[in-house]
Amino acid sequence: MQGRLRHRRHRWVRRTDLFSLPDPGPETFRIKWAETRAELKQAFSLVHEEYVRMGYIREPNPARLHFSIHNLLPNASTLVMQKGGETVSTLSRIVDDPCFALSMDSLYHEELNVLRDEGRTICEVCALATSRSHQHSNLFMFLFRTMFVDSVNNGMDDICIMVNPKHAAFYKTILLLEELGGVKFYPRVGAPAVALRLDLREYEERVRYAYLGFEPRYDLHRFFYGNDPEEVPVPLLENEGRRRMDRDSITSLLEQERTCLMSLSAHQKNYFFACYT
Repeated sequence: MQGRLRHRRHRWVRRTDLFSLPDPGPETFRIKWAETRAELKQAFSLVHEEYVRMGYIREPNPARLHFSIHNLLPNASTLVMQKGGETVSTLSRIVDDPCFALSMDSLYHEELNVLRDEGRTICEVCALATSRSHQHSNLFMFLFRTMFVDSVNNGMDDICIMVNPKHAAFYKTILLLEELGGVKFYPRVGAPAVALRLDLREYEERVRYAYLGFEPRYDLHRFFYGNDPEEVPVPLLENEGRRRMDRDSITSLLEQERTCLMSLSAHQKNYFFACYT
C-alpha cells in the first residue's frame, strides 16, 4: 500500500513539475502580503471571479468581491502572487481568535475544539484562487510555501483547511494533510467540503520520510525546508512586515460587503471595530 502511494506521489510531482515556478515571460512573479486596500480588493476580486466561474457563487456580489469578516481581522493575512502589477494567485490565513474563532468553525467546531483542548495554536487557510490564465501553473505551491514558513516561524501548531472532496487527494497525497472532519455541505459556496489538518509539530519528519530518495527537484522536504535560493528557486517575499489596515480602509471594504456584519453579535462588532481605533 505504501509503495503504491509513494509511486503515485512521485509520478504526480514529476508529471506536474510541481515545485518549479513556471516561466513568467517578460514579467516577473512577486509574492507579498497584501497590506493596502487596493491589494486586498484585487485579491478578493480574484476569489470572487474564480468562485463564480467554478459555480461556487451562484449570485455574484455587486461589488465583485468575496470575503468574510474573518479576512479583515487583525490576525488575518492575505498573500498575493503578482505579475506585472496584477494579482494572479492568492490565499488567506486566519489565526484562531477568542471572539471570532475560525471561519471553518461554522461546520467543524467540534473537531477544531479537540485541537484547542490540547492547547494547540491553530490557523486556517482559505480564499484560495488562481486566475484562469494561470490555472495550470503551480503558483499555489509557492504561496502555500510562504504561508507555511511564516506559520512555523510564528508558532502555529496546526494549519487547517476546508477543501472540496474532489481536491482532497492532492492535499493528502502530496502535502500529507490528514483528515480532520468528514464531508459536509458548505452553504456559503454551495458545495461539499472536507476538513483537513497539517500537524506542524510532526510535519518535518513525515515529509522527510515520505519524500526520501526523490530527486531534489521533486522533494517536498527540500522545497519547504530548504533555505538556499539556488537550490529552491522561489520568488522572494517582498515585505516581511504587514501593516495593520486603517479604519477607513476597513470601513470602505465593509460597505461593499455588508453581509459581513449582519450575523455578528454586538460584542463581536464592538470587538472588531475596537481593533481599528
